[in-house]
Amino acid sequence: MGAEAGDIQSRAGSLRRTMMEAGACLVGFADLSCLSPEATKGYPVGIGFALEYDLDAVDSLPHKEPFLSMKADVEDKVKEIYAIMATVLDGWGYGYTRISSGVLPGEPPFPPEPLPQKAIATLAGLGWIGKSSLLVSPDYGPRVRLGAMLTDGSLLTDKPVVYSVCGDCNLCVEACPVGAIKGANWTQGVERSDLFDVRLCYEHRRDSLCELCLKACPIGRQ
Repeated sequence: MGAEAGDIQSRAGSLRRTMMEAGACLVGFADLSCLSPEATKGYPVGIGFALEYDLDAVDSLPHKEPFLSMKADVEDKVKEIYAIMATVLDGWGYGYTRISSGVLPGEPPFPPEPLPQKAIATLAGLGWIGKSSLLVSPDYGPRVRLGAMLTDGSLLTDKPVVYSVCGDCNLCVEACPVGAIKGANWTQGVERSDLFDVRLCYEHRRDSLCELCLKACPIGRQ
C-alpha cells in the first residue's frame, strides 16, 4: 500500500473510531460517483452514521412518552457527533456540508429530498432500504437515527449495499395501520413511491405517534 493510500485508510479508520467513541453504532464512507453532481453538491464522498434506538423504548409503543424521551436524548448525541466530525474535518483541511433529514416537524415529507440520508447510508454499507422505506441495518434493524455529511476529503470508502434481504418477511406491512407499506423489496434505484405511500403515513402520523414498523421488524433483535 502506498503512502497516499495508507493515509486515506488511516484517516477513515481514525474518524470512524472517534465517531463510535462518541456514541455512533454504525459509521461508513460512501463513494458518491454514481450520483449526480447536483445531488451531491460536487462532494465526492459521503459519511453516513447511525445511533441505536433503545429497544425498550421502541417496544413501549404506542405509548409515546418513553419513545419521545429516548429520541430527544439521541438527538443530543447526534448534534455532538456532527460537531466532532466538523472539528476533525476542519483539522484535516477538508471541506464538508451536513445533510439534514430533509423534513421539518409538522411538514409533509414530500416531495422527497434530493439526497436522503438513507441513500448515503446504503452507499456507505450501513444497510438496505426495507419494505417500510426505512434503512434496515443487519445489527439494529430500522431502529436507528441516521446522520450524514458530505466531504471533499479523501477517505477509504466502504462497499455499498444494493439490494434488500427482507425477502418474504411482511411483518412491517402487516403492522402498518393505514396500509402505507406496499410490500415490495428494494434494490438500488427503486423509487420510494414503489415501496411506500408517504402521504398515507403522514396523514396518520399527524394525529398520533406510530412507528409500529420499527417495533415489528425482527431484524436486529438478536
